Amino acid sequence: MPHRDGFQNSLSFTISLCLVFTIAVAAARFWIRRGSYGIDDAIIAFGTVTSLVRTGLNYSALQLGMGQPAQSFSTGEALTNLNDLSFASMIMFLVSLYTTKCATIAFLSRVTSSTEWTLLYHVFSGIIGFVGLSSVLLATVGCTASSGFYWNVYGNLHSCPAQGIRWQVITGLDVCTEVLILALPVHLVWNLHMRRTKKIMLTAAFCIRIPVLLLSIGRSMSVAELQQPQIDVGLQSALVAIWMDVELAIALAASTISALKTFTENFNIGFGLGFTRGRLEQRYDMSERTRPAAKHSEKDEAIVAVQFEVCDKSSMSC
Repeated sequence: MPHRDGFQNSLSFTISLCLVFTIAVAAARFWIRRGSYGIDDAIIAFGTVTSLVRTGLNYSALQLGMGQPAQSFSTGEALTNLNDLSFASMIMFLVSLYTTKCATIAFLSRVTSSTEWTLLYHVFSGIIGFVGLSSVLLATVGCTASSGFYWNVYGNLHSCPAQGIRWQVITGLDVCTEVLILALPVHLVWNLHMRRTKKIMLTAAFCIRIPVLLLSIGRSMSVAELQQPQIDVGLQSALVAIWMDVELAIALAASTISALKTFTENFNIGFGLGFTRGRLEQRYDMSERTRPAAKHSEKDEAIVAVQFEVCDKSSMSC
């Protein structure tokens, strides 16, 4: 890798690594879920495309000096072009991030047998979509290309007012939606008749989104540094971009891993195995809501295991 000033080498490495990781995850999902695609796959495909668009924008921004000290692009056409690329890249980040959240809820709606909860998941998905759109508007309204470099938060006090506060609110909304997504699978799994250890293992399939929440907080702290007058905007904005790239890559992977058959079938209880090639065989069994309550026992667990059994050969039916 050629020597570059500032954080350009680190930024270039992160962008490339996240690109390879994202493509690998997308390819794995495409192959493993072939023949049983659903709305959640379509949503995550859109999120992957927007992520790749963001990657292209970041590579272009690198060529214009992104990651270098601010004095290297403080004026002129290069600054205008860099600002346009950074602005568009930031929008693609928010769109793709919230797409992964909607994809996770869409997956949950596919695998619950309760009509009531399916409808509720759709409502949650609409709320998260609205929050995502609100975040984009919050980050962009009143901030134009003529405002100067977008990430010059301290310098944009008048041309893009309250930018630091805006990003604190954006992070707060991000964290709240992540907590909601982490809580929903817990409720789904805890209504099943099975051992507590198995419930914990199933919940862990969705807890892989916890790093996304932590990365969101780290990104917010990095953006907050841009409010300090002594901070080099060129270098600090590169760190913000790195936080965003890693967060987005992990979010895409988390939405995929929790939905992959090869991940869930290891639990040997049928969780997530309702998707056979070519058709949806069956959904999760919400024991508390779809049948009369029964005392938890080894016999109950055996019955549930039989109910969850799924055929994986197209020539056979369950």
